[in-house]
Amino acid sequence: ESVQFCDLRLKCDGRALIPRHETERLVEIVIESVGESFKGKILDLGTGSGAIVLALCKQLREAIGLGLDKSGEAISLSRENVCLLGLAGRVSFQKFDWMQEEYKQEKVDILISNPPYLGLEEWKSAEPEVYKHDPKDALVSAEDGLAHLRKILDLSKHALKKDGQIFLEVGMGQADKVMEMMKDIFYDIENRKDFSGVRRYVFARFC
Repeated sequence: ESVQFCDLRLKCDGRALIPRHETERLVEIVIESVGESFKGKILDLGTGSGAIVLALCKQLREAIGLGLDKSGEAISLSRENVCLLGLAGRVSFQKFDWMQEEYKQEKVDILISNPPYLGLEEWKSAEPEVYKHDPKDALVSAEDGLAHLRKILDLSKHALKKDGQIFLEVGMGQADKVMEMMKDIFYDIENRKDFSGVRRYVFARFC
């Protein structure tokens, strides 16, 4: 089956999370922030179907994108999507477990992620279609949902160029904790609300 995401038609199936409406807003925030003439490199951690990095590179016509995911199935899906959208010249996908492996790729201008951020209890009480159909690994994180976010901030020290930008989607009630964790390595730390008034997006510049 296919889903509509930021004017793209993406192939979606059980191999990866179906991209959410809230995540479209994350893409919009990046484009508002960097402008359409952006020419840099974008890294999407936990890329899943490839939705975020493909949507960004579709609109930012000179950007280069790299999507990383620990799931080989998700990577096979994202590679099908990049071909369907004709973006294979600028966007690539690789299997990489960013919770376990060390980041050794070249540094990027933008790091973006919609990581797993639900605590186990929160996941258990989610809507049935989420609980039953979406891959649990794509949703649930240890430390009450903060483990993946903490790891991303750690990885960003090796992945971002100086003054590069990070854009994150976070869970309900997590924005303050994430912003606190960012203080020593980022500046211009901001957050925005989603359509329901949840402080869902946190973004900043790398020192």
